[in-house]
Amino acid sequence: MRSTLLAFSMLISIALPAQKWHPFTSKAGAFSVNFPAEPEMKDLTRETAEGYSVTAHIHMMAKEPVTAFVIYNAFETGVNIQSDSIYLAQVVEEMLSKVSNSYAAADAEKPQVKDIIFDGYPGKTIDVSVDDVVAHFKVILRSNRAYVIAGIFPKKQKSNLDKFVNSFKLLPLQPASFATYDVGNTIKMNLPGKPVFDKATTGELNGEDNLGSEAYAFQDENSGDSYSILISRYSKYAQFENDSTWVADYLSSFKSANDAENEERDVIVDGVPAKELIVKKTKHAWYRYLTFVRGNAGYLLLGGAHPSHIQNRDTEKIFKGIKFSAPPEGDLFSDKSSRLLQDLVNADTSISNEAKKYMRLASFTEKNLEDIFTYLGKQYADDKDTENSRKVYLLKALAEIESEKSISFIEKLFPTLNKNSSQEFAAIGVLTHLPTREALDLRIVLLTKHTPTADEYYHSLIGMYTVDSVDQRYFYDKTIALLKQPPYKMPLYPFMKNLLHDKRLKIQEVAAWRPTINADFESEMKTFRKDSTYDYIDDVVEIMKYYEALDKKQVSALTELVSSDHYYIGILASNTLLKHKQRVDPSILEGFAKNNSSRIMLFDRLEEDGLTQYFPKAYANQDSLVIAQVYSYLEDEDYQPLKVEITYQGLETYEGKPMKFYVVNISFDEAESYRGVFGPFEPNKLSTWGTLNYVDYDETTTNTDDKAYLIEYLRKESVEE
Repeated sequence: MRSTLLAFSMLISIALPAQKWHPFTSKAGAFSVNFPAEPEMKDLTRETAEGYSVTAHIHMMAKEPVTAFVIYNAFETGVNIQSDSIYLAQVVEEMLSKVSNSYAAADAEKPQVKDIIFDGYPGKTIDVSVDDVVAHFKVILRSNRAYVIAGIFPKKQKSNLDKFVNSFKLLPLQPASFATYDVGNTIKMNLPGKPVFDKATTGELNGEDNLGSEAYAFQDENSGDSYSILISRYSKYAQFENDSTWVADYLSSFKSANDAENEERDVIVDGVPAKELIVKKTKHAWYRYLTFVRGNAGYLLLGGAHPSHIQNRDTEKIFKGIKFSAPPEGDLFSDKSSRLLQDLVNADTSISNEAKKYMRLASFTEKNLEDIFTYLGKQYADDKDTENSRKVYLLKALAEIESEKSISFIEKLFPTLNKNSSQEFAAIGVLTHLPTREALDLRIVLLTKHTPTADEYYHSLIGMYTVDSVDQRYFYDKTIALLKQPPYKMPLYPFMKNLLHDKRLKIQEVAAWRPTINADFESEMKTFRKDSTYDYIDDVVEIMKYYEALDKKQVSALTELVSSDHYYIGILASNTLLKHKQRVDPSILEGFAKNNSSRIMLFDRLEEDGLTQYFPKAYANQDSLVIAQVYSYLEDEDYQPLKVEITYQGLETYEGKPMKFYVVNISFDEAESYRGVFGPFEPNKLSTWGTLNYVDYDETTTNTDDKAYLIEYLRKESVEE
């Protein structure tokens, strides 16, 4: 459901004295009030800034010098107020702007705004005094319906103003008129209003074999409360552990972080197990959810309303009146892996291509092993394709199973792949999932037989993370000869760099490859000068750090990189130069340190090589490093903070030792800011990363004091551990 703001068009008139009080009752609006004279009624429908329509039902009398009116709204079906406090604040803000515009030239007193509770519903009042006129505005939010009661009277008739506004009463809502409706051709629901097709998403996979969803909205026109039912339809290949797991996982996304606000219970929907959740978010706004699964479809019924509405008679009818109207199609809990493999190898291209879309989402186990072996032994029409062939998908499924039986099978299969580079790549990939020396030796053999292409990512076959640490030097020695082939350079250079860094490889042992490294550096420099792109220049620059010496040409090239606009490469190059006692312009190092995005990297690289004396003094303090750490921590966010401010720092006992912690305020714009905790840091040592880094995007603590907030956070962390 969506929230919107009702903007009342307030007409402040100058009109005729009131003669006779007129009692007025609105059954549709569920209110009564005494007007100073008979009111006129009209409806005004307009579109909000968000694009949704809202109708204001206006009841007004205007006889000079008195104006009195009651307005209540009706949103279009599917629109619900999500936050009573925000909504009321926005309505009052708009009303105040109308008042100030009307009396801008007058000598008016500042309007008085107060929070109220009216018959259990939240509201606000505004009192205005301008020259010889007084006005009172009352806004009441009754679940999803807002009322405005307003009177503008001469000051000498203040008692009449009070009589009018105090006469306003909310009446019991009329019982809803229910009818049975078909929804989504799968269920029938007992509803207080006709369901309106809201939106649909189709044709997109979301990681759960979800083919799409459709949403229907309906409304209780008496209360204004809207509800929605979301039907998610899954593919014939979709598979979940069981219905209770699906329902629990789905419902968990709606739970409040504060467990005390959640009320969950197991229920039955027309014979099907379901779960219901009520989230008591605020005093005046609760949310109710019902979710269940049947066949290949999942269902979610949801609504938000005042606590007195969320479990009343009419809402109970809605949540308990669901019946299935059609037999279930498929199911989500039986094993689909065999069927998926059968469809993948089907000779019908359309069936095979459909199955391919779901292979990455499926789970395969030992029970699928023999079928995969059998299918890989056959020939298919797409065997010559360079990518996306049936065999590539089968080999990826085989890799997922991680069976040692695959080793001998791959050894026999490889020669039959007829130099198809994609299939060979996928076959070698099966071996990377098996942590045995037998698999490693076969991987080495097949890499030498494989013809690499620029289309594949060879880090996944050669990268250090694909080899157990005890075997990394062995693997390097057996594969370094592949450095002659360009596609293998990108994974082999970081392999070499990391072994040098860990002192498991000496620079003297790289001597035979020095001409190749230098030539590749020159080649990468040409590309970098052209468009600032590169493949492995960063790794080569770091390898050069371990050289016994640099020649003049290399010093010149590295100095050029230091001055580039690419701070990552610039810092690496500056480190290599400093390690060789070559000069780096201090103003450039100052620029790296000044930049919140590069400060952490510069400090870490210099510290790693024992070169912190070159880190600019102005930024060599823990406060500066923490600020930069926040920016680095948030670098994957959609946008970076505008400002990071330290609001508290102090020592707290952590794991038995006094450690320094920071509380920061992170501002993304004038209206959006969050608190965060960063630490711990040793009190007398500069450090760039603590083990606790946290930004509170959904702050639930009531602590406004930053020290108290930090203590509460550390307490929660200790409890969780």
